[in-house]
Amino acid sequence: MTRTIHTLCGLITALLLTASCISSEETTTILQYNDAAIVSFSLGNLKQHNDDGTTTNIAGSTYKFHIDQSNRRIYNTDSLPYGTDKSRVTCTATTLNNGVIVIKNTDDSDVTLYSSTDSIDFTTEREFIVYSSSMARNSVYTVEINVHQEDVDKFSWTQKNSSSEISALANINVVLAGGWPFVFGENNGQTVGYATSDGNNWQPIDFGQVLQADAWQNAVARNDTLFILNGNSLLSSADGQQWQTVNSASNPSRLIGASTAELYGQDAAGALSVSRDGGLSWLSEQYDEQDAEYLGQLPTENIALATTKAAMADSTDYVLMVGSRSAISYPNDTIAMVWRKITDYSRYGQRGQWVYMERTDNNAKALPLLGNTQLLSYADGIMAFGRTGNGSLSAMYQTRDGGITWRKITTYSLPTGLDGAKPFAAASKGADIWLVVGGDIWHGRLPRLSE
Repeated sequence: MTRTIHTLCGLITALLLTASCISSEETTTILQYNDAAIVSFSLGNLKQHNDDGTTTNIAGSTYKFHIDQSNRRIYNTDSLPYGTDKSRVTCTATTLNNGVIVIKNTDDSDVTLYSSTDSIDFTTEREFIVYSSSMARNSVYTVEINVHQEDVDKFSWTQKNSSSEISALANINVVLAGGWPFVFGENNGQTVGYATSDGNNWQPIDFGQVLQADAWQNAVARNDTLFILNGNSLLSSADGQQWQTVNSASNPSRLIGASTAELYGQDAAGALSVSRDGGLSWLSEQYDEQDAEYLGQLPTENIALATTKAAMADSTDYVLMVGSRSAISYPNDTIAMVWRKITDYSRYGQRGQWVYMERTDNNAKALPLLGNTQLLSYADGIMAFGRTGNGSLSAMYQTRDGGITWRKITTYSLPTGLDGAKPFAAASKGADIWLVVGGDIWHGRLPRLSE
């Protein structure tokens, strides 16, 4: 009864306000309709509370609301920023043919007459009841305001459960496939592997054969297919559990990386090779110059590859390779060797050639020489880190111009307190970075990259 009384009072008030606008000297016919529908909905200005204690004004009208007339639901598909205050919100709801809206209270069955100037608490879903101007019909809409539950522009690390099995590995390599990391490493003179589906629990991988001690460094992923080179035998797997031998006529000495459509290898002399058919056949790579001095800049140690989509072309990858030359033959090297390749994997695309990104004496932003270099394609650039000369982990470096210049960054810094003397490796895809240091597992994430 209480709800009915409040509803009628609100509706009568609305009708009286309408009638009061008509002069007593005028004769007006008021049309009444049976339509009970909300046809538009928008928000007023909002407040966003930031982590540093400051407040930002948000124009709520820029966020479009969808009205599902079939299910009587109103909601925004593009979530409001993290920290938006939903407890005091003004909104504009327009009805069809002068319907009247009341809002059901959250703590009882009473209703309140809707006004576009009144603040409404949207911390929970609210029921908007619209009555037709004829009072013959009504419709109940559920209104929900969606707000990001995490700061989409804030990168953060989460530490997962440590793994005693992974901590026992002498060397490690991390590869991402199917959205989860696979860890390969050396233990007691052979390569072993571990898989996870949550980052906390790890299961051993059964390769169906014993892998050589150095096979761990020859593990890569092309799209979501895993490859690992075991001596002269190339294995592949779609899930990390069932492994098949790739029947290739010949294989490179090392498997060093992959792009969308290509696998990359290197022979014992340092020359690069490429496969565009999943390892069935291999071709010698092409370079923009062929002289011995130029090819002498190819890295042979601490090699890492990363691939990004070319910004101005479809079905095209930008592949970056960094590494170092032999420390014995080139003891004075202090800067990494950086090479790039643009490869078109469309139906009639060219496989491209490798180009050395020549160093100059005035390039103060070159990538320094790093041990166990890790290269990550992430966010708006490519990042690199590794082991410094004193054995600690380096700062994170980023290039945003395809490998020409590298700058130290703090936006995606490594977790603090890591022991650079332990084996470490990292891999990235989309919004995720997986980092393994000894048996410690870290997951880094920038939420906006997953949208």
